[in-house]
Amino acid sequence: MKQKRESFRTAVWFAAVAIVVVAVIGTLAVMDGQSRTRSGITLPGREGQTEPVSDGAVGEAFAAVTPENVPALVKSMARPARYHQTLTVEVFSGDDVGTQTVELWEADGVRKIRTAEGDRVRHILTNGETAWLWYGDDTRNVREIALPGDVTVDDLSGIPTYETLAQLPPDAFTEARYEAPETPDGAPCLYVETAGETAARHWVDLSTGLLRQTELRRGDTLILRLRQTELELPDADDAALARAMRLPDGQTVTAAEETPRSQ
Repeated sequence: MKQKRESFRTAVWFAAVAIVVVAVIGTLAVMDGQSRTRSGITLPGREGQTEPVSDGAVGEAFAAVTPENVPALVKSMARPARYHQTLTVEVFSGDDVGTQTVELWEADGVRKIRTAEGDRVRHILTNGETAWLWYGDDTRNVREIALPGDVTVDDLSGIPTYETLAQLPPDAFTEARYEAPETPDGAPCLYVETAGETAARHWVDLSTGLLRQTELRRGDTLILRLRQTELELPDADDAALARAMRLPDGQTVTAAEETPRSQ
């Protein structure tokens, strides 16, 4: 099961994200037929030890980033317990560009995923054990699907995460470095590259552990670009966040009790 799950997540990184999302939705249809924000990071030491690094020293510390220590470095990250992230996915094919908007809401173990391409809109609400799926404004047809133990919330999102980087072997990375923000309101990022038939570039926000941008290329040709366009870190009592975690009938979805899942 563990090998199957890791293969699934790796595929998310190296395939077109929009296609992966559609594939996941298809999987759900078949099945239906059947924390916090980090103020600093921890840099892996030379002897396998770790040492805390403050924000003020992060640039200097990241001079030590290498492809070999990327997996250990990203394992020290943590995503916020609550966030609302909006991303734009562009898929390039010749002169054609397909654009998709993905919105993710996270609230203490519950995830809402909204994907929009033109007037086609899909919604997934999940607590990690059960997923509820509906399309557009058709709130009368909400599918409730029990998720198998080897499918995670991130698998359903179809969006790369720092955890996926942590699962890749060190020799998968060809370049890694600390990258300072280009704008005053930007955030320091971990930048990594992977090689292969489809080469990838990823920027991970060090303050949140969330993906800011991904680019996939075949040779010199850009085939996919995913970019964060907005990020909110709402409070626990945020009304908009509470609404996002409700089913169309008004029922609130809560996190499932933690139980051992298949590895």
